[in-house]
Amino acid sequence: MMTEIMKKIQRRRMYNGRKPNRVAIQRPREQEKEEIIFEDKLICLKRGTPMTAILTTHALLLNSTCLKLEDILSVSCVFDCFELTIHSYVTFETRWVPALFGIPRRRYSCLNFMAQNREKLAEWKNALAKQGCYINCVPGFLGIKGSTSGTVDSVSGIALKPRKSFLVILNPRSGRGHARKIYYNEVEPIFKLAGFSCKVVETNGPRHAQALVSSFNFDAYPDGIICVGGDGIVNEVLNGLHSREDEKSRAIAVGIIPAGSDNSLVWTVFGISDPVRAALAIIKVS
Repeated sequence: MMTEIMKKIQRRRMYNGRKPNRVAIQRPREQEKEEIIFEDKLICLKRGTPMTAILTTHALLLNSTCLKLEDILSVSCVFDCFELTIHSYVTFETRWVPALFGIPRRRYSCLNFMAQNREKLAEWKNALAKQGCYINCVPGFLGIKGSTSGTVDSVSGIALKPRKSFLVILNPRSGRGHARKIYYNEVEPIFKLAGFSCKVVETNGPRHAQALVSSFNFDAYPDGIICVGGDGIVNEVLNGLHSREDEKSRAIAVGIIPAGSDNSLVWTVFGISDPVRAALAIIKVS
């Protein structure tokens, strides 16, 4: 009994005879409803067992595995053997290599499946193409060629995701000479999976990137410039674009792959210091 009285006295002293302020409870916003696009059986080539695969507007569900559509880079189809390969970069955390500053790390993942027949494989290709995935139809053993991305599928009439063309300016001296290794070993495989067509030009000295950009014809590579190096290569590219008088140069997109010893610009603006995350960000934006 005394304890209850003491609690009441403490509450009165705390609020000085006034009622506590009521906190407005905000209701969570209604999320977009996830709809099922396609559902069918797929055979996992690694285990040799069939599984139920469900494609929704947000993810690809494979039994107990959930693969987000934003993590999928491309899908390869081989119609002769009904094979479907999904290339993705998924987030992971390990005991000894935790996420840096709360940002998850990513690694490459490849899932191989086989459809029931060629018609089912075509339905999977069309469903994934509608969700914006890059489709690469690989010729099989019989020489049957399929439509590649950037064209309109002759069977379904679905407009596939177009192929992007970029000019890559690489400074081989950046990052104590490791910029070339970073690009060709880590970044270029990601761009190839995403269907990027890149022309790589290595700088041979100071002001080379600025002189190249100021006089380069971007008609063959209209989707933008990708700088591989530190803050210096980005500065030269921006100065070269600023010196041009044509209006097209004002709308050219510039991407940055941090491969220098000091990547303060890309870290300050985008919060990215990992080349893999920078390459994936460029793919999502484009």
